[in-house]
Amino acid sequence: MKKSPVKWYIITVSLFFLFISPGFLTDGMFMDGIIYAVISRNFALGTELFGSLSFSETLDKSFYGHPPLVFAIQGIFFNLSTGLYTERIYSVFTYLVSGIVILLIWKKISFSKNYATASIPLFIWLLAPGTSWGAMNNVLENTMTIFVLLAFFLFVLGKSNNKWYFVVFAGIAAFLAFMCKGPTGLFVFSIPFWYFVVEKEVKFFEFIKQSIWMLLGFFAGFLFLYIFYNKAFEFIIIYLDRQLLGSMTSAQTVPYRAFILKRLLQEISVVLVLSVVFFALRKKLNISQSEFFGQKKAALLLIFIGLSGVLPIMVSLKQSAFYILSAMPFFMLGFALLTESSWLKLGENVSNSKVARTAFSALAAILLVAAIVVNGLQVGKFGRDKLPLESINEICTIVPHHSVVSINDYDRTQWSMHAYFQRKACISLDFKEQNRHLYLVSSAEISGADTVLYIFE
Repeated sequence: MKKSPVKWYIITVSLFFLFISPGFLTDGMFMDGIIYAVISRNFALGTELFGSLSFSETLDKSFYGHPPLVFAIQGIFFNLSTGLYTERIYSVFTYLVSGIVILLIWKKISFSKNYATASIPLFIWLLAPGTSWGAMNNVLENTMTIFVLLAFFLFVLGKSNNKWYFVVFAGIAAFLAFMCKGPTGLFVFSIPFWYFVVEKEVKFFEFIKQSIWMLLGFFAGFLFLYIFYNKAFEFIIIYLDRQLLGSMTSAQTVPYRAFILKRLLQEISVVLVLSVVFFALRKKLNISQSEFFGQKKAALLLIFIGLSGVLPIMVSLKQSAFYILSAMPFFMLGFALLTESSWLKLGENVSNSKVARTAFSALAAILLVAAIVVNGLQVGKFGRDKLPLESINEICTIVPHHSVVSINDYDRTQWSMHAYFQRKACISLDFKEQNRHLYLVSSAEISGADTVLYIFE
């Protein structure tokens, strides 16, 4: 692995693009991802900085559902292009940036302490089903993951170099994570606590001091908004009042609070099994038990930080599986540290065998070609919602862009339909004043089959 890092990286990146091929260059996306793309595009076409978000003329004309940072960053991509692939490219871009931060973290905390073996945590990260799903669906957690990882890296940098300002920068990164998805990104404030618990040499006073430095960086971000972008500061106040407090008191999307724990087990199940297999094979790989658990403290630290990003979600019954995507890299880094010695031994065995090296090189080349070909073959196809999208695409060629079209009460809660029409042609759907505009009706209302949409004068 150390002797042929490029091949390992080629395999990892090729597998990533193979895993996301069903949704990367195809039409159709998870509803939330389309909505975020629409808001980002509208933000890019607007003139105000951070203070004004909008979905459509008839729905959430003033949007306060989430903090504005993701829409502002994604809006930069929409300034370059408003085509079908803009949000998909942005979504994959966030994963590539997160991958780079993981490389930086790995070099600081791993036993090998080099980039050559950093494909280990990246490969393990791929084994979580949510990783490829998130990359295909443009959720806010994609961007937030960059900042929570950056917060951890900056904290480790400050701790290892005894530089307090890096810890302040970690707090600023926590602020940026908050500005992506709200409080779900604040689990990084548990980092000083878990260092205090896991590493016995960390004194209580040091834990308090590090926490204060992080908080100073965090609140400095809000102070900056208050002084220089007051409208954005007011936006956050409204968001906290409308969205956050409302979700804790009334919204419910799951039947029980432990739902998120079930999803976590599903995400890490493959890695858990792989870790057990490596532990069982440690003697055959000539790895002692003490060597296998040599990075136990660092692994536990990362897993505890990951749990800090999952357990607080149980406070609310408003939960979704993708809420834990930003915590997953910490779990995967932890498991990567536990199994690092096994991966290194496997890499060594491959390097020492000419046949294995040749086969490995062939595998890397095959996967790279396959990733390019498979994704290329997806262009022009539908990844999901094929039947309604065929109708929507056809209607968007007839109805002028930026039109308002009336819909029946039956279709008023078809939020993905609202999102697709707005994303493709800036068409707003109006369920309040029927017959005032062109009138849209789905065949579900007529025959019970949600397949075709009709447009009437």
